[in-house]
Amino acid sequence: MTYEGVVALAMSYMNQNIQNASSTSTEIFSELDKDNTFVVKEVLYDTVALAMSYINQNIKNASSTSTEIFSELDKDNMFVVKEVLYDTDKDGHQVAVHVRLDRFYKGLRVIGGDSIVHINATDQSLSGISQTLLEPLKIDTEDVVTANVQVSRGMETFANIGELVVYGRTSMGYNGTLAWDVMMSGIAEDGTYMTVHVIHDAETGEVLDQFSDTKTYRPTGWPGKPLSNVTYGKPQMNTPLIVLPTVTPASGIGNTLFLGMIDNLATGYDGTKYYLLDPTRNYMYTTDATGLTYEDADEGPLFMSDDNEWGDGTIAATDTVAADADYAAQVSFDYFLQVFGRRGVFNNQDGIYSRVHVEVPGGAGWCNSAYDPESPHILYGDAGTCPDGEYWPQTALDIGAHEYTHAVADAIVGWNYSGETAALDEATSDIFGAMIEFFAQDVPFYSPNYIFDFQTYKNPGKFDRSMIQPSDDGNSFDCYCDPLPTGADVEEPWYCTMGIANHFFYLLAEGTTNGVPSKTCNPEDCENRNVTEKVTATGTETLEGIGKEKAAAIWFRALSRYFTTDINYSGAREATVKAAKDLYKKGSEAEAVKNAWDAVLVISGKAGSKTKKNTRK
Repeated sequence: MTYEGVVALAMSYMNQNIQNASSTSTEIFSELDKDNTFVVKEVLYDTVALAMSYINQNIKNASSTSTEIFSELDKDNMFVVKEVLYDTDKDGHQVAVHVRLDRFYKGLRVIGGDSIVHINATDQSLSGISQTLLEPLKIDTEDVVTANVQVSRGMETFANIGELVVYGRTSMGYNGTLAWDVMMSGIAEDGTYMTVHVIHDAETGEVLDQFSDTKTYRPTGWPGKPLSNVTYGKPQMNTPLIVLPTVTPASGIGNTLFLGMIDNLATGYDGTKYYLLDPTRNYMYTTDATGLTYEDADEGPLFMSDDNEWGDGTIAATDTVAADADYAAQVSFDYFLQVFGRRGVFNNQDGIYSRVHVEVPGGAGWCNSAYDPESPHILYGDAGTCPDGEYWPQTALDIGAHEYTHAVADAIVGWNYSGETAALDEATSDIFGAMIEFFAQDVPFYSPNYIFDFQTYKNPGKFDRSMIQPSDDGNSFDCYCDPLPTGADVEEPWYCTMGIANHFFYLLAEGTTNGVPSKTCNPEDCENRNVTEKVTATGTETLEGIGKEKAAAIWFRALSRYFTTDINYSGAREATVKAAKDLYKKGSEAEAVKNAWDAVLVISGKAGSKTKKNTRK
């Protein structure tokens, strides 16, 4: 199956899907819709498919130039190919192709309009389409408000500070509304420099949604509290402020704060100095942001050494936590490569850059960590005295792996980060954060677990969250209770509702016996409660786990093949069941997935990301 054939088929099936949704005609479209076009934005591969050098080169050329256009333009709808993924059998033969598409309507970006077309590679038939926005779009793009709106620098118009879009997030109750996407950057209450989107109804100016591109480990205070020092528009990517030396691979010793001594820390050597710069993972590196805030953390210098030994195991040495952060990035890179064949964050060998010792304005330690997609890089604060207690620096392995996973998931899906979608984004980072801990077998003094951030608390016994019983942290939900809280009820509610997916994963992976060690959910657990209150499971059901490796494989396949930008819990259930059937055919794993979702009260049938089956012959 050639690359051109894959794209042509995907376009044909998408045309059929739209035409069928908007027309009662029984005409069958056997040819490409003459009005559609596809532009290759990015293409990704499964590991086995890398051997197909011709296709590999073709797709690289298309994705790097983004100029390869197929067929003509539909005056209303356009689909842009974001990525293509191939499934192969044990002999390396293609068995399925998954084409991820971004949607545009009358030239406007459709938020929540993405789709994934699934094609059977053996006979080129359509297997299904994963999408959230199922309704045809019929929108008058002339009815637009450009009136003045109050912003931080005075009065502005939406037209001056926003992008006109179609807002189609069905998880938020919208099937296609003309809107302004006002993108802004500023400093949150906790010192995080954030890039966010505020979606305004184009007819009334009403705020429909708010979500962030910046992904933090802990809540920031936004959108409950406004950003300061706001600028509008897409932030300019900074020109790299350091020139990376040309180095050869070296192996150093990291005397870390949390992991003890790491005797195989990958570093680089230029003949004079050693650097926290890894040429074996496409020049991932770590820099020192001491004295710098989040906004200018990239001005910090590269860590270097005369003897290739890093840190002394205490916070007195600035390179101690640098060794922690550097190792977290390296082991995360290796996990996704060795387990899932993903070659770096963007599947193009690129790793991630880390900045440690980030401060807040005024010089105190920043009490958070974050993945920032604009650079892209991971940033870590030194913490200290924080609103909810005393902390060590935020460079623990589970936190670093959590942030690295944000980068991977963002590159694959590109979540709309609010509502249930944000909860699933955060849970995905916890799921693989835990799995990366288990993967890191060469850490001598570290015991992997399903408890997050117990190391950075200076008060022994405290932790940030638990996948075993999420409600044990005092805030998280064990169970799905409809309705879940929204931003109007709780600030950044996804940090509470992510517990539902974490709980599901633990039950699927490890199981529980008569509710020990993990209580299951009963419908009664949702009764007589305020929507803002955490939900504590009381059930004593027994579930048999399928093993953490299988559970992780199911979640990653759902993430890469079926999750859309507007996925919700019901959609996640459907996607993981489908992923289990893909991977394990007629085994019991798919039934175990259903049972684990049932045990957290995510029941089939609620609105969500659906895979629309092909009913045409």
